[in-house]
Amino acid sequence: MKIVVFGPDKRTGVLHKGNVVDLSYACAKYLREHDDEPNPLKMAEALVPSDLAHLIEGGPRALDHAQKALDHLFGQAQDKFGPRGETLVYPAGDVRLHAPRPNNARIGCAGGNFADHAAAMAVKMRGRPYEGDAYQEIRKAGFWGFWKLAREIVGPDGELVYPERCNRLDYEGEIAIVLGKRGVDLKPSQLGEYVWASRY
Repeated sequence: MKIVVFGPDKRTGVLHKGNVVDLSYACAKYLREHDDEPNPLKMAEALVPSDLAHLIEGGPRALDHAQKALDHLFGQAQDKFGPRGETLVYPAGDVRLHAPRPNNARIGCAGGNFADHAAAMAVKMRGRPYEGDAYQEIRKAGFWGFWKLAREIVGPDGELVYPERCNRLDYEGEIAIVLGKRGVDLKPSQLGEYVWASRY
């Protein structure tokens, strides 16, 4: 299950065979047709929230309900519309995908190459070679990495603006882990409990 954030309201969805499926509305359809739920939209919003942060907070239960909704939609359902006629399935090319980042979430970058970068910047600013072991100095100073700012993130096929004052622009890809709950001093064997959706 590949979770996406899409459209003008930044709803949660899933990529399915070249389409984006609205998860919360799909859950509402499942609840109405399978469980005869009298308030399917409100119940679906609680079980499979349309907001990414709330979906993550829902943990495995939310993803289990989302999977049931998808199985129903593409297995037993007679049509692809929600309880009130909502569109559930969009061609992926017709919707804007956003960066899958919850509002106000912080992105901590571990900075594995931070020492080398800091040393290179020092050389550039000082105009002379760096003296000493940059890695050890950074570690002694207590630097662990840096925070990524929200304005630096674009979604798939997003527009990268070339700054006016820039004569060279570097970019890089990043790999991120979304944490589903807080933890301190975790052992590798515990990570599966804290990394969101690691079993999907």
